[in-house]
Amino acid sequence: MGCCTSNQVDEIAEPLVRNNDNEKRVVIIGAGPSGIHMASLFAKAGYNHVKILEKEARYGGMSWTVRDQEGHPQEMGTCFGTSRHLMESSGGDDPDATGAYERIYALFAEYTPDTDGFVDLPDTGKKLSTTDNVTDADGLEGFTGWMTDHAAQLAHPTLSKLFDGKIGDLLVGGGAMEIELVRYVKVWEEIFGEEDPDEYELPQPKTPEHWDMIAMPMENFLKENELEGLAPLMLLTYTMFGYGTFNRIPAYYPLWWYRPSFIKAMLNLWSLITKQPTTSITTNGYQTLWLAMLEKHKDRVFPENRCNVTEVHRATGGTKVHYTRTNDDGETSENIIECDILIVACGTDHALTFLDASPDEREVFSQVKRWTLATSCVTFDGSERISKLPADTLFPSPLMKADGRVVELRMTQNAKEQPPSRPGCAIVKQVLIDDNPDNGPLYTPEIFPEGLAAQRDKFLQDSDLENPNVEHKIAWAYFPHFEPDAIKRGMPWRAREMQGNFNTYFVGDCMCFESVKDVVDYNMSVWKKHFA
Repeated sequence: MGCCTSNQVDEIAEPLVRNNDNEKRVVIIGAGPSGIHMASLFAKAGYNHVKILEKEARYGGMSWTVRDQEGHPQEMGTCFGTSRHLMESSGGDDPDATGAYERIYALFAEYTPDTDGFVDLPDTGKKLSTTDNVTDADGLEGFTGWMTDHAAQLAHPTLSKLFDGKIGDLLVGGGAMEIELVRYVKVWEEIFGEEDPDEYELPQPKTPEHWDMIAMPMENFLKENELEGLAPLMLLTYTMFGYGTFNRIPAYYPLWWYRPSFIKAMLNLWSLITKQPTTSITTNGYQTLWLAMLEKHKDRVFPENRCNVTEVHRATGGTKVHYTRTNDDGETSENIIECDILIVACGTDHALTFLDASPDEREVFSQVKRWTLATSCVTFDGSERISKLPADTLFPSPLMKADGRVVELRMTQNAKEQPPSRPGCAIVKQVLIDDNPDNGPLYTPEIFPEGLAAQRDKFLQDSDLENPNVEHKIAWAYFPHFEPDAIKRGMPWRAREMQGNFNTYFVGDCMCFESVKDVVDYNMSVWKKHFA
């Protein structure tokens, strides 16, 4: 396998493509949200030869939507969006408003106009359990009460005892969060400077001290800056998505997620008091969006599934991609395709197995680490108790430890009143931070760790669900990230500086934050800088 030398990379540090040449051949490796969305941008710009190579049989990557007994969508991967209320608070219809899902809403409206896209999940549809199961549907706590209670205890323990009770917790805890919000924004701006709403990527920290701050665990960052009162909020709006526990995740990632514009919109006392919705769910499933994109652009975008890329050779005159493809009959063929533009939309560390990587690419992408997020779609008999469960139940203790226990039970159909006899269906989510030894994409339902399966089954038994049956399951190699030492060495910025070398562009994965919103926002940033 050939390899680009560092001198060769330096010679083509400036991307060659700066116009919409319709006849340039584009190959995209990976048909997840980042790859399919990038293909749609090329198709809209008039490129006629866009090929997508996908390893799995299905398209959509981590957007995998399955259907329950009654045809309702159940999300095995990508699931939530921000509510209309939160979007209006964070920038209205501005697609560059940080933290909101305007672009995702717009894509659903463009490609699936016959559906409603999203529906807000009311505050009453989200609860927390103080135990590790859901045997007592009436004993669950509301998000607001739990969050303000714990914020009060962390920020003002004396006042919390003095003004004990829901109103006292709301005033003390909510007030503490408001005050610490202002302090958080000041600290953020001290590290990165004033936020630029038109720039997706975070600037590099200003001083060596600031580099140390973004590399330390978020737990330490909150303590050192007297921001402990924000921890409960961040547990429910960051850790719950599998983005890492605060005793492990470098502060760089929560700081990226909680930009000043987003956190200002999310955290205000009036929203807490009035219990405004902050999240939304799709009405027809995320995967339908990416499939609709492929269908709409089928005259210019040509996807192939069951493709295993084996080698990539890049040169100034073009790139050759070698891959094998398995057809429906199980027969495998060897193929070579040439392109002018290569988009790597799969795991960057996995790409090192086939890419003629430069020394810089190998050094940076070999540092990418992942954790495990497992989801199971479980059906069971309906009952009056089950019908009373909220649409989304979280379990704070397992969330804080990420030890493989169940952290979320999602029953989105319960957002509407349902008859007790209705068959039950739920998504059971588990998070395990175990320094995944394989450190590679799992993406196959057949590979599901026995330990996680045992913990899931114990949860189902302890929750007293009648006749549970696991219909679908998957363990994702989740949240690609850099560890503290790699962040101190500037790996996130070095990765983005390599964009365009040998007409190769990396999207998704460690190049941006894990959320689907960030995937689309980063694609737009790459497009504007290199192709617009």
